[in-house]
Amino acid sequence: MIERPHRKEPERSVSPDTLPALKVPNKVVWVNKNLLAPFELVPGEESDLGLMLTLSKKEDDRASFDLGVRAAHRRSGDIGRVVFEDTQHRKYRDIDLKGVGLSGHNELHVEGLGPPFIQQQWYRGRGDVRGLMERTDAETDAECAEQFTEWGIRTHRAIGIIALEQLSKDGKLQTVSQLKENLTLPHGAEPVVEVRAFGTKARVSDMLLLNDAARKDALLADVVGWLQTDLARTEPFSLPEYAHWFAETLGKNVGIMHRHDKMHGNLHQQNITLDCRIVDLDSVRDLPRGPSLEEKHTALLRDVMGLQTPVRREPGAEMVLSDFLRQLANTSRGLSERDATSLLAAFERAYIQEYPEGLNVLAWGRLQPKEIPPGRY
Repeated sequence: MIERPHRKEPERSVSPDTLPALKVPNKVVWVNKNLLAPFELVPGEESDLGLMLTLSKKEDDRASFDLGVRAAHRRSGDIGRVVFEDTQHRKYRDIDLKGVGLSGHNELHVEGLGPPFIQQQWYRGRGDVRGLMERTDAETDAECAEQFTEWGIRTHRAIGIIALEQLSKDGKLQTVSQLKENLTLPHGAEPVVEVRAFGTKARVSDMLLLNDAARKDALLADVVGWLQTDLARTEPFSLPEYAHWFAETLGKNVGIMHRHDKMHGNLHQQNITLDCRIVDLDSVRDLPRGPSLEEKHTALLRDVMGLQTPVRREPGAEMVLSDFLRQLANTSRGLSERDATSLLAAFERAYIQEYPEGLNVLAWGRLQPKEIPPGRY
């Protein structure tokens, strides 16, 4: 019998910037029984993690918690880190809450020159509530994460889902019903906070925001140190070893996903962590049965090669890998040209090994223009 570990208080957020958060009336609606979480969530009961970003503590003295916020992590906040496992002994460390409201930042602050993050409200106007997490999206993300984990894809996990019964708007609490009546919330909205577990929450995009080699080195040192624990390595990765492992693991992750007729549909630098987990899975969908081979390959290319569409750029794994390599080359430790040129091949070998039809997908991609017309996928 697997026993739940003793309750541990997560270390407070290691993010350099924080914003005040307010506990709002809430109810836990789902708990992941496959995780031995360091805190308890009880279905049907209120949780201390039912939080929302609010005004400054000076303006709102009810604020009870500081959530860590990061550039480009728009509607989530870090609550801290503590190493724990699931029932199959997979390890996790960083814990966050998604759906707590929007946070923005001054671009100069990324370089350490300007003011700290600027908190914004969770709504942008009538019906525009992009700072919130919808229950159906959270449930899709949680369900997909469990399926991906079972298949052997590195991903995050949902610890639980908490329904928010009231929201903080303009420094005042209002019920979800009231917000629907005044049309701030769409009629069918069910705002929730998704409690998520990662290895490291840091994404490839976080590297892109740092121009200072010392800060990149510090971020990489944390990731490599975590991977030594996560993968039970006796020695930490060297930079070339880490880069090769990342490329190979990314290829494996995407290949397994495609072998099971799933496509992410939104695979970019913000949705791949630096310990190579594919995350933010509410965009994942089945590849419909019956399309032509060309249509199927074109659909899968959006995950693999990142061709552009007239609507928006969809980077794909190869372009993520290219950006990742460029950032590694800009660290003080550097990356040799020989190391860099071998990594795309490592990605493709791993992808094809997991998904043999991927050889045809890649070949089809080499023949395509940089733009492809938007299709049914």
